Amino acid sequence: MEAHVRHLRRLGPTAERFFAAATVAHHLVQQTPLPTDEVPGIKERWDEARASYLALVDRREWREVARRGLAEGDERLTWLATAVAGSG
Repeated sequence: MEAHVRHLRRLGPTAERFFAAATVAHHLVQQTPLPTDEVPGIKERWDEARASYLALVDRREWREVARRGLAEGDERLTWLATAVAGSG
């Protein structure tokens, strides 16, 4: 997941990339991995991935792309704003 965030960051913001990153961030916020001896450190890695995705979509240039997409009626971003952002 960290490689995915780095890749998105390098590519730069688009409505599609914002949607992808925000959707993953939402999942990582809503879900929590069960601790397991089979995957040591999973909670810490999960937390790091969540923080990375949230930091990415919180960057000024990424927020601006999302705002433009909403203003232009991008259905993905409209869904995010209503279904995901409204869910807390």
